[in-house]
Amino acid sequence: MTITEFLLARITEDEDELKTARIGGSPEWWEPAQWCRERAEAECAAKRAIVEMCPEVSLAHKGIEIEMGHGEPDPDLGEQILRTLAATYADHPDYQPEWKLDTPSEAG
Repeated sequence: MTITEFLLARITEDEDELKTARIGGSPEWWEPAQWCRERAEAECAAKRAIVEMCPEVSLAHKGIEIEMGHGEPDPDLGEQILRTLAATYADHPDYQPEWKLDTPSEAG
């Protein structure tokens, strides 16, 4: 399983949980619960979009020019983004230790 497949599967699981989650309780709780649900749905959509953009970022390092605005893009940027997103699922049994993002203090 690739890190991209892993992330897309986790995002799908999150989206499925949101679809089946019930918003219950009294009327005064409905609005905050609905806001949280909408925010979680938007977060899933944003994560999915980021994951789908990362291969495009990687293509920039294979001779395809992109305009970044400040110097050369980091050749590992896409991978770093995916690893950062995957870290939120580090407790999942399919998470692979090699996906752990080295922090500056660990890379030293």
